Amino acid sequence: MENSRPFDFAAMSRYDVCLDGNYFERAAILKGLGVQLIVCGAISKEFEAILTAIGINIIPFVSGNIHEILWRIVSGHRLVKRFFMPGIKPKNKKEKRR
Repeated sequence: MENSRPFDFAAMSRYDVCLDGNYFERAAILKGLGVQLIVCGAISKEFEAILTAIGINIIPFVSGNIHEILWRIVSGHRLVKRFFMPGIKPKNKKEKRR
């Protein structure tokens, strides 16, 4: 999402970025691309700490329909339990509502 414009799923594109190198080099690439939020299935604690330290937010352990997940995020809705991998509980208790 750029410039706070509504998210247009029809115009959504995917960019593949090669993240070779160590965690610091990878983090620098993502920061250079302007990444502000990463939604992922899994991430190492070390890489998450580095990304968080440079101002990139992480929503880890997410699973499900990418369009629905992105819609919820950009429209300000919380991700509920069904969007997290089995055994993972949302950090915010309010997220458990359906």
